[in-house]
Amino acid sequence: MVPLATLILGSLMKVPGLFDVPQPFTSEHYLATLKDHYALDAIKNTLIVSLAAATLGMALYSLISYVVVRTHFRAGPVSWGF
Repeated sequence: MVPLATLILGSLMKVPGLFDVPQPFTSEHYLATLKDHYALDAIKNTLIVSLAAATLGMALYSLISYVVVRTHFRAGPVSWGF
């Protein structure tokens, strides 16, 4: 949790790690990124790919789990190393 908080805190600072500057915190970096056309396209593509991967993964593993639960094997119980 601390590394994530440090990353967010550093991204909100004018100069990361320097606290003795006047008004060390700013949101200019985020505002500049959100105004950039290429950054918005990258964020949009990331959301599309991640949602598609999550949806396809859920569908695939739902199908696999259905087959595993509904199929009866005659080979006997499987030993998981216990």
